[in-house]
Amino acid sequence: MADDTTHSPVLEEQLLKAAIDLLVTEGHRYASAVLLSCGLRLDCSGESWMVGARESHGVDVILTGPPALYQVLRSIKGLAGRSSVGDSETATVIRDALQAAIEALLADSYLDGIHIRMATAPPFDGWREEYLAEIRGDKAPSNQAVVAKRPPAFAWNGLRFRSKTEMVLAQAFSRKGVLYFPLPAAVSEDQKREPDFLVCDRHGRWGGRVSRLL
Repeated sequence: MADDTTHSPVLEEQLLKAAIDLLVTEGHRYASAVLLSCGLRLDCSGESWMVGARESHGVDVILTGPPALYQVLRSIKGLAGRSSVGDSETATVIRDALQAAIEALLADSYLDGIHIRMATAPPFDGWREEYLAEIRGDKAPSNQAVVAKRPPAFAWNGLRFRSKTEMVLAQAFSRKGVLYFPLPAAVSEDQKREPDFLVCDRHGRWGGRVSRLL
């Protein structure tokens, strides 16, 4: 791939939102959560082709995320590179949504390929000790997720999750600085519920989604 020639971060954010809006409208919850968690950059140094009397320009999309999200992106069959036979449904709908967003926001452009990059975070004081404690199992997950009989199957950043979608959403909340409580226990009289998330917005309003009556 040639040297990056990127548009402004504002345009890249608009393109990402447009793609996510389409995925949400079409009911692709997992693909929406994955893309919502990503950073997005554009490389507009691709080849141009004449389509009739008009020139069409190839655009590469670069999706970035922390190591956990990087592994999720790499696990989606057919997402990286160019479209090919045998792509997974998730890869196909993400690719189609990005293509539609590019057509809407960039004149005479098309999606040439998708590239996946790992975002890195700077080291912090005591990071070696914290990682060693987590590897040894000394650092237990700090949220509850103990109400339901079925144990949570996923863990990230010292937190428990019952699905990969929940884990990806938590990563997105963390990236955006959102205050959230994953899988807390909620009790009312003799009923126990386990919200997927309890979220507080910037105005101090609370919201959540309860999908389980236990």
